[in-house]
Amino acid sequence: MPGSKRPKVSLVRYTFLSECVGRQQDVNILLPYGCYSDAVPAQRPYKTLWLLHGMSDDRETWLRNSVIETIARENDLAVVMPDAANSFYTDMAYGPRYYTYVTGELPRVLRGLLPLSDKKDDNFLAGFSMGGYGAFKIGLTKPDDFAAIGCFSSAVDVARLAKDAFSRNPDSVQSRDRQAIFLSVFGGEAQKLSQSSHDIRVLIDQCNAEKKQPPIFMSCGTDDYLYADNVSFAEYVQKKGYDVTWTDGPGAHDWNVWNRDIVRFVEFLKNKGLL
Repeated sequence: MPGSKRPKVSLVRYTFLSECVGRQQDVNILLPYGCYSDAVPAQRPYKTLWLLHGMSDDRETWLRNSVIETIARENDLAVVMPDAANSFYTDMAYGPRYYTYVTGELPRVLRGLLPLSDKKDDNFLAGFSMGGYGAFKIGLTKPDDFAAIGCFSSAVDVARLAKDAFSRNPDSVQSRDRQAIFLSVFGGEAQKLSQSSHDIRVLIDQCNAEKKQPPIFMSCGTDDYLYADNVSFAEYVQKKGYDVTWTDGPGAHDWNVWNRDIVRFVEFLKNKGLL
């Protein structure tokens, strides 16, 4: 309504020396209104959305391009946006241990400083592109840590992407850049990722065997170069009997789609009774 007051959120920019990354590491956190005021009633500790960026992006990308602050404000939700470089949220073969950083060190540090819940039912994980791969990788290897995962325009078939980088126009600048990323992340496995521990299908099968299946929200734009991969993977997960919600719509690999998808993911959480 015109003139009505909207609840505010606090933006915390925190820097600390990370043992896993081996250098000063920055993270952005949105906290609900009242988190620092005893005069304002607030729910503590807060439900938390861990939000992952894509390749070539960083901790700022969700703040700069999306509606995430509005979502945090309207849902009394804390949002953590870490930086993981081009790591695919993996303990890199030749680089920092970003998987251990995001899944272990960072939650431990932040929960020691801020009123963030450590309960499974209060924690959600989502990301786009490389961050969508990260959401799958982390959510499926840590199914006891997250109540649901959201994966937007995800790099679900890293084996195909790596193969393309080494076989399609391998001497082009873009291919050489991609080759360097895959080699630094996956090392000697870079050209044989199918059926490896980095293959999301393998992780899906492991969760099935252990009967631990966090509900999944998947989405992708119909004009996205990753659309066919995502459709195929959604069908694979559905055949495995997973609780997966798939949605698509017009759009490419861009923020018009990811803004739409993060709103849809929040509605998904509400429909599950988690928010």
